Amino acid sequence: LMNLWFRFRRRKRRLLCITWSAVSVILVPCLWRRESAASQLPMTDFTSLPALIRQKPGLLSVLTAEARAELEEASCRPEAPEQSRAWDQDLARLVLRSKVWSVRRKWELLGSYSPEQSEAVLASFQLPAAVAAQCGLPEHDGFTWLDAVQELKKASAGETPVQLWQRVENHPMVQYVPAQCQDCGRHIKDTYPAPEDPDLVEEEPTEEERPFVRSGWFRGPRGPVVFVYRCRDCGQTTRWFRSLHPEVTLNPRRWGRLCGEQEDLKAWLARYLGVRLRVCCPLDWDHVWTEVWDGTAWKPLDPNCLNFARRLQEGIGSWTRVLAIGTPGSGKDAADAGEASEEVTEAYFARAGGSPEELRNWRATVDAARADASGASTQSRTLCGHVLQVARFDDLRITQELRSAQADFDLGRKLCELRQS
Repeated sequence: LMNLWFRFRRRKRRLLCITWSAVSVILVPCLWRRESAASQLPMTDFTSLPALIRQKPGLLSVLTAEARAELEEASCRPEAPEQSRAWDQDLARLVLRSKVWSVRRKWELLGSYSPEQSEAVLASFQLPAAVAAQCGLPEHDGFTWLDAVQELKKASAGETPVQLWQRVENHPMVQYVPAQCQDCGRHIKDTYPAPEDPDLVEEEPTEEERPFVRSGWFRGPRGPVVFVYRCRDCGQTTRWFRSLHPEVTLNPRRWGRLCGEQEDLKAWLARYLGVRLRVCCPLDWDHVWTEVWDGTAWKPLDPNCLNFARRLQEGIGSWTRVLAIGTPGSGKDAADAGEASEEVTEAYFARAGGSPEELRNWRATVDAARADASGASTQSRTLCGHVLQVARFDDLRITQELRSAQADFDLGRKLCELRQS
């Protein structure tokens, strides 16, 4: 009996070993393949929010409700109140840092031109006779933008920087030019959401165009693409793209110069002319403008921007905040970029000169847009203001974060390199 018992136990162990070996042969490769596949994914369930933004920066640059949901899911937003609030605050800080980084990266190019380089660019464009006349020059061919700027300097001799800049604001060199057929001038509608236009297609830039093409907003957010327009009026084909470079945007022959290009040109010209500017960015609204330092305070000169609060009445959606962001060109050194950066929403409510009832309505519109988690209330259908609201960032905290971001940029830190706040 004992012999039979031991033989049974040996067979049982052998059977268990065979069974376990079979399971291992099947299960271990499956688990390895699953782990290997997971390691090849661009993100995992354990990806931190800053790391996720680093991998997919578009989720932050166009922060829609769908983008926020993807960030929450992929980075496993915590459910515990204290941890979820920390996640919300990190996202809010990243939103503000992205605005600072966008302005400062542009300045790295715009602020790099020497006076001689700027003059060479200005001299490279021949003006049509009609444009020369608008600049105060004789109405004939042969003049350049450099001639126009020299005429501007002559006319403003003895004036304050603000008076000089008022002349620049009204100058043909920086005026808004809608995207259009460059032969006959037929405008291309820039609406959002944009209807299908069979005459307009997007193409990859040519090798010659690529260094000058940037991403930006045109009929919605777009990557660095070239728009090709086949005009049904004259039959000609136009190639156009968003660009930061004055070598492109100074083109006086019906080259589209949207608000972004306008303000980039102003920043570039301000450095050449020795005028201090800072950039104003409304959140959740496709626009940008500049303010000039008058010796005691910052002030906008463009009437449309002075009355920016009144644009809430246009029926195309709301903005949620206005941020002012400095550059090294905002003062005498890089430290002035931080001092020039602040939350300025209330200043723009006041500048619009509304009645008490209008002010109540404007604030109610903005408050409703900040509370809207879908982003449907805003002009750009994004929810940056909502993210700041959820994080409980007030005006003072936003200003602190903007200035902290400026300091980090100057120290060479990365956008997603968050310090403990």
